[in-house]
Amino acid sequence: MSFLGLAFLFALPLAALPVVLHLFDRRRNVVIEWGAMQFLQEAAAEKTSARKLKQWLLVLLRVLTLIVLILALARPMLPGQWFGQSVRNELVVLLDNSLSMSRKAEEESLFQQAVQEAEKAIAAQAEGDYVRVMLTSPYPVWLTTEPIRLDQSSRSMLADLLAEQSPSAGQSDHLAAMFSAIQAPIEQGQQHRRIVLYSDSQAADWQSVSEDSWEDLQAAWQETSIPLEFEQVGLATESLQSSNVAIDRLQVQRFVVGENDTVPMVAQLQNYSDSTTEPTQISWLLNGETVYEEEIPSLAGQASYDALFRHTFSEVGQYVVTCRVAGSDSLAADDENSAVIQVVRQVPILVVDEQQEFAELQQEAYFVQAALGWKYGEPLQQHTVYTPRVVASGELPELNLNEFHAVVIPSFHKLDVETVRQLETFVAAGGGLWVGLGPRAEIDQFNNYLHADGYGLAPLPIQQLKLADIAAPDDSDRAAALRIRLDSDDHPATRTFVRQELDLSDILIDQYFQFESTALTDTSSVLFALNSGQPMMVERFYGQGRVVVQSVPLHLQWSSLARSQSFVVLVQDMLGYLSEPKSSRFNLQPGEPIAYKLPDAEVLNATLETPLGDEISLSAEPWGDGVQFRSSRTALPGEYLLQTGLSQGPMPFLVNRHPSESNLESISSEQLGRLQDLNTLPQQIVETQAVQPGQQTPMWSVLFLAMIALLSGELILSGMMSRERFGTTSAEPTGDAPLPPLNQPVSSSSNIRPQSTAAPERDLVSSQTT
Repeated sequence: MSFLGLAFLFALPLAALPVVLHLFDRRRNVVIEWGAMQFLQEAAAEKTSARKLKQWLLVLLRVLTLIVLILALARPMLPGQWFGQSVRNELVVLLDNSLSMSRKAEEESLFQQAVQEAEKAIAAQAEGDYVRVMLTSPYPVWLTTEPIRLDQSSRSMLADLLAEQSPSAGQSDHLAAMFSAIQAPIEQGQQHRRIVLYSDSQAADWQSVSEDSWEDLQAAWQETSIPLEFEQVGLATESLQSSNVAIDRLQVQRFVVGENDTVPMVAQLQNYSDSTTEPTQISWLLNGETVYEEEIPSLAGQASYDALFRHTFSEVGQYVVTCRVAGSDSLAADDENSAVIQVVRQVPILVVDEQQEFAELQQEAYFVQAALGWKYGEPLQQHTVYTPRVVASGELPELNLNEFHAVVIPSFHKLDVETVRQLETFVAAGGGLWVGLGPRAEIDQFNNYLHADGYGLAPLPIQQLKLADIAAPDDSDRAAALRIRLDSDDHPATRTFVRQELDLSDILIDQYFQFESTALTDTSSVLFALNSGQPMMVERFYGQGRVVVQSVPLHLQWSSLARSQSFVVLVQDMLGYLSEPKSSRFNLQPGEPIAYKLPDAEVLNATLETPLGDEISLSAEPWGDGVQFRSSRTALPGEYLLQTGLSQGPMPFLVNRHPSESNLESISSEQLGRLQDLNTLPQQIVETQAVQPGQQTPMWSVLFLAMIALLSGELILSGMMSRERFGTTSAEPTGDAPLPPLNQPVSSSSNIRPQSTAAPERDLVSSQTT
């Protein structure tokens, strides 16, 4: 026998408490001899022994009740099969609820077919068998925390639970689901486990399978403590349409724009079938209302099409922009895609310039302001949402940097220790810092204050100032000139350079500061490099904020960067990226946390509604002068609504789905055969301890029943003794009870106690009847 709560056994001495109390109560009684009692003693003597026996029986019941209660709390487990239990099997149901399972054959979806097949398999299981059900999208999750033991009521509960499920917009991970099913805990009396996968055999749901992971799965299958069996139930997909046109992405250059800004948006349509589609129509919706429609041409097999839409946002707020393609194909769930556009009045930016009194082309902040649509501190007719304020470095200590989203230093110069500490505090709280190294930069001061041996703001230290081999190349040697190349094509601040043909490769570098690239760490990365291989722009995360340092200044000196078309895109995209931590992101990838920031707000609680309609309660976290609400439960693609109780209404957050789920290609026959071959692998049943948790019988339920029986017996016996002692008839309401005649014998059922009378201890004189 083993105990799960062994510490409770230390309370067993408390079971002697009823005996101690009973003995203590007896010692408090003092016998007072009274002459008249001799006539009653003979009548009561015959009941004394019976009463004592009942009292000790009552004490025994109370002792046993305490012992049973303590043992039940200790949760004993008996080895082997007790109470006539039989060997049980287990059925593990893996339900594919990915996006592709929403395809319909006539009026019934593939997921509904899978649920019906699963219900048939559950109905075929014997009474007392165990059943587990797992959904595989967006990640494997059990429907119930514990396996369900089948009986009449649990079968009905399982049927209701399966009927409540529906396909998600996510992608399944069948490999992880298989590992979870194989390694699930073994239950009491379980001798066999059957794993059944109900899926449409989509290849995208097995894309995480590699040769190494497949070998790990086979090893886990073979090293098991009970025999395993696998079966994949193929659903009827032959009657489904093979055509599928999906809107994979809705691309927006910037998700935070200003009032009256015209925003271009591109919807990427993809034909995933081999046949040519018919011309169809797409609609653009703004917060659910159609604002534009256009016809798109027919698409050849596996061809794509980009639909462009421009819209001017005239009011501040959040807008859900949706592109929807008309027509009926096999998978209607991917016929639309959405994005959230946030319209704000301004995003304040601070620009540090030590040459404000110079001519405009010599000012350090001139080209940064021009790229944002500002001149002489005033916005031009075409300007961005970023509002620059130009100051000298000596003014920084007097400013509250928390009012700005990013700080730009176009040409780094000497900063005192207090200013560096101020910038560190600003970036750690979520601000962005962009530094260009120019003629005013001092190597030692930069390395000591900004890099600080890897603990400062700068991602890398600088070594020396280097001149380009060819400072002004002519047509004959332009290929040998020092140029800028893209080093990270998937970074949010550099994606535009991948999608659009800009003049990045035409930018020439005359001289630059050389970074010590060997000092790169996990928190730093290279965004742009020179064609010589030297880093040109490096990034580092510092606290909640971001720091970008480049080896050339953000004006005309040392390079042609400020004169290029790429400079305008670079400034706007980089400021959008650096400002992001101080703003709320409304467009997310699966798993990215929702973080909604409320400056100067005192809201303490909020509710997040998931795409499935579930509600999640959130508590506010301190953030600057306000609060923020965070949630990491975003694995499921779709629209999330955050309710804060403010007048602005619910805030939409969109988690994008993975485009591969729209590819309905099935797994290869080779992969399917490897799955079926699992049943042919020799299983080396792992010998575990002599007493396995799955082979033990829990006894606490029996002990609790025994405790209830003992308590019932104690109550019945106490009631019987009370009636014998005090009688069953109530006393007369008024008047004194009449004395019996002198010649009438005293009844043995009289209420007068013949035993003894409790009284304080003192010297008593025995009286004798005359």
